[in-house]
Amino acid sequence: TDKLWFWEELESGKWESSTFDVFDKYLDQDTVFLDVGGWIGSTFLYAVQKAKQGIVFEPDPSAFKELETNIGLNKTSTWYSRCEAVKSAIAPESGKVKLGFRNASGDSMSSVLLSGSGNGEEVKAISLSEFVRSRKLENEKLFVKMDVEGFEYDILPSLKEFIQQLQNA
Repeated sequence: TDKLWFWEELESGKWESSTFDVFDKYLDQDTVFLDVGGWIGSTFLYAVQKAKQGIVFEPDPSAFKELETNIGLNKTSTWYSRCEAVKSAIAPESGKVKLGFRNASGDSMSSVLLSGSGNGEEVKAISLSEFVRSRKLENEKLFVKMDVEGFEYDILPSLKEFIQQLQNA
């Protein structure tokens, strides 16, 4: 990896330590963890160890390749069989979205909001509600972490009706 500096920062506790505190508080072996915008796996690899199952979504091709490598480095771990990586963006509707890159693919800053930058590519997208239904996860205890560089403001309103349906089930 060319991101050894990042892993050293993460291990030192300088990177988003409060995020890991939230995982410690709310994740358990009854929880399905959905990591929307998993980048290279920094939060996913920690959270899946605490969860019943972990599914990570990453549409950036370079980041996804490194994510798969990082997950694969843990093949002998007891929690490895509970991991799944999905090469897709989460969006308000399934189909395709244009993913733009601030600098280059894999830099952790790729976003649908940068689609007009001229530096990007079209990627597969799925709505979170459609994915949950397709996997029959509606009756599971779900924890969703979403970090998609501002695209959350487009995704979250599309989930309102679905969340209400889950609460009434």
